[in-house]
Amino acid sequence: MRTKLSPQERQLIKLIDQMPLSAENKQTFSDRLANDGFSEAFGEELRQKLLEDTQDQDNLIRSAHVTKLNNTIQRIRLTRQTGGFRKHGG
Repeated sequence: MRTKLSPQERQLIKLIDQMPLSAENKQTFSDRLANDGFSEAFGEELRQKLLEDTQDQDNLIRSAHVTKLNNTIQRIRLTRQTGGFRKHGG
């Protein structure tokens, strides 16, 4: 089990709680993120689940959630990529 989540991972957990998913799916994804951290496979699985579970909802609502998820995933990627620059002082 991980001891510390990044600010972006904490934000992703909050976003998962707002998504129109079942309570069971929300809990499963939140627990996995807290225990294992973020990975590309996790992000893709979450995006697919969101698209599957919201097919019968309004496209505008669905698009808003997918956009928020994609933006958060991009922030996590950027933070990871730029993390090496701070370590090397340049």
